[in-house]
Amino acid sequence: FGRGIASFWLDLLWHRGLDRTDVFWGQLGAKLTLFALSFVIFVLLAALNLWVADRTAPATFPSNVHPVVQRFHELFGRRLRIVRYGVAAVLAVLASLPATQQWQDWLLFRNSRSFGVTDPQFGADVGFYVFRLPFITFVLDWVFAALILVMILTLVAHLLNGAVLFAGVTPTIRQATKVHVAVLLALLAMLRAADYWLSRFELTNE
Repeated sequence: FGRGIASFWLDLLWHRGLDRTDVFWGQLGAKLTLFALSFVIFVLLAALNLWVADRTAPATFPSNVHPVVQRFHELFGRRLRIVRYGVAAVLAVLASLPATQQWQDWLLFRNSRSFGVTDPQFGADVGFYVFRLPFITFVLDWVFAALILVMILTLVAHLLNGAVLFAGVTPTIRQATKVHVAVLLALLAMLRAADYWLSRFELTNE
Protein backbone atom coordinates (compact mmCIF):
# COMPACT_ATOMS: atom_id res chain seq x y z
CA PHE A 1 0.00 0.00 0.00
CA GLY A 2 2.86 2.36 0.85
CA ARG A 3 4.54 1.57 -2.46
CA GLY A 4 1.34 2.49 -4.30
CA ILE A 5 1.19 5.85 -2.52
CA ALA A 6 4.85 6.51 -3.32
CA SER A 7 4.30 5.65 -6.99
CA PHE A 8 1.28 7.95 -7.12
CA TRP A 9 3.24 10.83 -5.57
CA LEU A 10 6.26 10.35 -7.84
CA ASP A 11 4.05 10.30 -10.94
CA LEU A 12 2.38 13.50 -9.80
CA LEU A 13 5.76 15.18 -9.21
CA TRP A 14 7.03 14.02 -12.61
CA HIS A 15 4.01 15.45 -14.43
CA ARG A 16 4.22 18.62 -12.34
CA GLY A 17 7.88 18.99 -13.31
CA LEU A 18 6.83 18.87 -16.96
CA ASP A 19 3.99 21.28 -16.24
CA ARG A 20 1.50 18.68 -17.54
CA THR A 21 -0.52 17.81 -14.47
CA ASP A 22 -3.56 17.92 -16.74
CA VAL A 23 -2.36 14.66 -18.29
CA PHE A 24 -1.94 13.08 -14.86
CA TRP A 25 -5.39 14.07 -13.59
CA GLY A 26 -6.96 13.20 -16.94
CA GLN A 27 -5.57 9.68 -16.72
CA LEU A 28 -6.68 9.32 -13.11
CA GLY A 29 -10.13 10.64 -13.94
CA ALA A 30 -10.49 8.14 -16.79
CA LYS A 31 -9.55 5.27 -14.47
CA LEU A 32 -11.99 6.38 -11.78
CA THR A 33 -14.75 6.78 -14.38
CA LEU A 34 -14.21 3.26 -15.71
CA PHE A 35 -14.15 1.84 -12.18
CA ALA A 36 -17.36 3.63 -11.23
CA LEU A 37 -19.19 2.61 -14.40
CA SER A 38 -18.08 -1.02 -14.12
CA PHE A 39 -18.96 -1.15 -10.42
CA VAL A 40 -22.45 0.28 -10.94
CA ILE A 41 -23.21 -2.02 -13.89
CA PHE A 42 -22.06 -5.13 -12.01
CA VAL A 43 -23.98 -4.18 -8.86
CA LEU A 44 -27.15 -3.54 -10.86
CA LEU A 45 -26.85 -6.88 -12.69
CA ALA A 46 -26.18 -8.77 -9.47
CA ALA A 47 -28.90 -7.00 -7.47
CA LEU A 48 -31.51 -7.59 -10.19
CA ASN A 49 -30.76 -11.29 -10.43
CA LEU A 50 -30.60 -11.75 -6.65
CA TRP A 51 -33.97 -9.98 -6.39
CA VAL A 52 -35.44 -12.32 -9.01
CA ALA A 53 -33.99 -15.32 -7.15
CA ASP A 54 -35.62 -14.15 -3.93
CA ARG A 55 -38.94 -13.41 -5.62
CA THR A 56 -39.09 -16.89 -7.18
CA ALA A 57 -37.97 -18.67 -3.99
CA PRO A 58 -40.31 -21.25 -2.38
CA ALA A 59 -42.92 -19.75 -0.05
CA THR A 60 -41.78 -22.09 2.73
CA PHE A 61 -38.24 -23.29 3.18
CA PRO A 62 -38.17 -27.05 2.38
CA SER A 63 -36.86 -29.54 4.90
CA ASN A 64 -34.99 -31.82 2.49
CA VAL A 65 -32.32 -29.33 1.36
CA HIS A 66 -28.64 -30.16 1.23
CA PRO A 67 -26.96 -30.25 4.68
CA VAL A 68 -24.52 -27.53 3.57
CA VAL A 69 -27.45 -25.24 2.73
CA GLN A 70 -29.04 -25.99 6.08
CA ARG A 71 -25.76 -25.16 7.79
CA PHE A 72 -25.59 -21.80 6.02
CA HIS A 73 -29.07 -20.91 7.27
CA GLU A 74 -28.18 -21.95 10.80
CA LEU A 75 -25.00 -19.90 10.71
CA PHE A 76 -26.28 -16.65 9.16
CA GLY A 77 -30.04 -16.83 9.66
CA ARG A 78 -31.81 -13.71 8.41
CA ARG A 79 -28.45 -12.09 7.65
CA LEU A 80 -27.93 -14.51 4.75
CA ARG A 81 -29.49 -12.06 2.27
CA ILE A 82 -27.16 -9.29 3.45
CA VAL A 83 -24.20 -11.65 3.07
CA ARG A 84 -25.16 -12.40 -0.53
CA TYR A 85 -25.38 -8.73 -1.43
CA GLY A 86 -22.07 -8.14 0.36
CA VAL A 87 -20.45 -10.86 -1.74
CA ALA A 88 -21.92 -9.21 -4.84
CA ALA A 89 -20.31 -5.89 -3.84
CA VAL A 90 -16.92 -7.56 -3.35
CA LEU A 91 -17.19 -9.25 -6.74
CA ALA A 92 -18.11 -5.87 -8.25
CA VAL A 93 -14.87 -4.38 -6.92
CA LEU A 94 -12.80 -7.31 -8.21
CA ALA A 95 -14.47 -7.11 -11.62
CA SER A 96 -14.06 -3.33 -11.85
CA LEU A 97 -10.34 -3.13 -11.07
CA PRO A 98 -9.20 -4.67 -14.40
CA ALA A 99 -11.43 -2.21 -16.26
CA THR A 100 -9.27 0.70 -15.09
CA GLN A 101 -6.41 -0.63 -17.25
CA GLN A 102 -8.43 0.25 -20.36
CA TRP A 103 -8.27 3.99 -19.70
CA GLN A 104 -6.45 4.68 -22.97
CA ASP A 105 -9.11 2.89 -25.03
CA TRP A 106 -11.78 4.75 -23.08
CA LEU A 107 -10.21 8.14 -23.83
CA LEU A 108 -9.87 7.22 -27.50
CA PHE A 109 -13.51 6.15 -27.60
CA ARG A 110 -14.71 9.28 -25.82
CA ASN A 111 -12.70 11.55 -28.14
CA SER A 112 -13.28 9.60 -31.34
CA ARG A 113 -12.97 11.41 -34.65
CA SER A 114 -13.66 10.58 -38.28
CA PHE A 115 -10.78 10.23 -40.74
CA GLY A 116 -12.98 10.68 -43.77
CA VAL A 117 -11.63 7.42 -45.24
CA THR A 118 -13.90 4.36 -45.40
CA ASP A 119 -12.98 0.71 -45.29
CA PRO A 120 -13.68 -0.80 -48.73
CA GLN A 121 -14.89 -4.10 -47.24
CA PHE A 122 -17.41 -2.95 -44.61
CA GLY A 123 -17.75 0.74 -45.44
CA ALA A 124 -16.71 1.77 -41.93
CA ASP A 125 -14.65 4.89 -41.35
CA VAL A 126 -11.01 4.26 -40.44
CA GLY A 127 -11.61 6.24 -37.26
CA PHE A 128 -13.92 3.43 -36.09
CA TYR A 129 -11.01 0.98 -36.10
CA VAL A 130 -8.65 3.40 -34.35
CA PHE A 131 -10.92 5.01 -31.75
CA ARG A 132 -14.00 2.91 -31.07
CA LEU A 133 -13.38 -0.74 -31.93
CA PRO A 134 -10.87 -1.52 -29.12
CA PHE A 135 -13.15 -0.20 -26.38
CA ILE A 136 -16.31 -1.81 -27.79
CA THR A 137 -14.49 -5.15 -27.91
CA PHE A 138 -13.40 -4.73 -24.30
CA VAL A 139 -16.94 -3.86 -23.20
CA LEU A 140 -18.37 -7.02 -24.76
CA ASP A 141 -15.69 -9.20 -23.16
CA TRP A 142 -16.12 -7.52 -19.78
CA VAL A 143 -19.91 -7.82 -19.76
CA PHE A 144 -19.61 -11.50 -20.75
CA ALA A 145 -17.22 -12.21 -17.85
CA ALA A 146 -19.35 -10.17 -15.44
CA LEU A 147 -22.49 -12.05 -16.46
CA ILE A 148 -20.78 -15.38 -15.81
CA LEU A 149 -19.93 -14.23 -12.26
CA VAL A 150 -23.49 -12.99 -11.79
CA MET A 151 -24.88 -16.32 -13.01
CA ILE A 152 -22.71 -18.25 -10.52
CA LEU A 153 -23.88 -15.92 -7.75
CA THR A 154 -27.48 -16.41 -8.86
CA LEU A 155 -27.16 -20.19 -8.86
CA VAL A 156 -25.80 -20.08 -5.32
CA ALA A 157 -28.71 -17.82 -4.31
CA HIS A 158 -31.26 -20.26 -5.75
CA LEU A 159 -29.52 -23.10 -3.95
CA LEU A 160 -29.58 -21.26 -0.62
CA ASN A 161 -33.23 -20.33 -1.14
CA GLY A 162 -34.20 -24.00 -1.33
CA ALA A 163 -35.04 -23.98 -5.04
CA VAL A 164 -32.83 -27.04 -5.56
CA LEU A 165 -33.82 -30.17 -3.63
CA PHE A 166 -31.80 -33.35 -3.14
CA ALA A 167 -34.62 -35.81 -2.42
CA GLY A 168 -33.45 -38.45 -4.90
CA VAL A 169 -30.45 -39.45 -6.95
CA THR A 170 -30.79 -36.39 -9.18
CA PRO A 171 -31.57 -32.96 -7.71
CA THR A 172 -34.99 -31.42 -8.29
CA ILE A 173 -34.92 -27.87 -9.64
CA ARG A 174 -37.90 -25.52 -9.58
CA GLN A 175 -39.29 -24.40 -12.93
CA ALA A 176 -38.76 -20.72 -12.08
CA THR A 177 -35.09 -21.40 -11.41
CA LYS A 178 -34.71 -23.17 -14.76
CA VAL A 179 -36.29 -20.21 -16.56
CA HIS A 180 -34.04 -17.74 -14.76
CA VAL A 181 -30.88 -19.65 -15.63
CA ALA A 182 -32.08 -20.13 -19.22
CA VAL A 183 -32.49 -16.36 -19.62
CA LEU A 184 -28.96 -15.76 -18.35
CA LEU A 185 -27.58 -18.40 -20.71
CA ALA A 186 -29.46 -16.79 -23.60
CA LEU A 187 -27.90 -13.41 -22.74
CA LEU A 188 -24.46 -15.02 -22.70
CA ALA A 189 -25.12 -16.55 -26.11
CA MET A 190 -26.20 -13.17 -27.48
CA LEU A 191 -23.06 -11.51 -26.14
CA ARG A 192 -20.89 -14.21 -27.69
CA ALA A 193 -22.71 -13.81 -31.01
CA ALA A 194 -22.10 -10.05 -30.89
CA ASP A 195 -18.43 -10.71 -30.17
CA TYR A 196 -18.18 -13.02 -33.19
CA TRP A 197 -19.90 -10.41 -35.35
CA LEU A 198 -17.47 -7.73 -34.16
CA SER A 199 -14.46 -9.97 -34.78
CA ARG A 200 -14.90 -9.34 -38.52
CA PHE A 201 -13.71 -5.80 -38.02
CA GLU A 202 -10.81 -6.96 -35.84
CA LEU A 203 -9.55 -9.20 -38.67
CA THR A 204 -9.73 -6.25 -41.04
CA ASN A 205 -7.91 -4.11 -38.50
CA GLU A 206 -5.07 -6.64 -38.30
